[in-house]
Amino acid sequence: MRKSFSHLNILQKRLSGIEEAKGFFKSLFGSYKYLEINLPYYDYIRATIFVQDLRDNFGEEVPYQFNEAVLLWILYDDFLNQIKKGAKMNKLPNI
Repeated sequence: MRKSFSHLNILQKRLSGIEEAKGFFKSLFGSYKYLEINLPYYDYIRATIFVQDLRDNFGEEVPYQFNEAVLLWILYDDFLNQIKKGAKMNKLPNI
């Protein structure tokens, strides 16, 4: 049995007939999906300091909207891109 990397496991449910077919785009974009990520407080502080260091060192080059949430999104997006490219599981950080 293959390990599912999807918490919702939408594709497997659809293929096995458990979930009613609503249309591909409607099932993906029909309602909002939220992702909750719990971080240790120390890592949150490190991210805050990193963002502040970027602002101190690069000044106006750092967009005003850039904050810890944007940094987390960039890291998450990079992680997903590594998975899409077929990164080896032993090369990925332990989560």
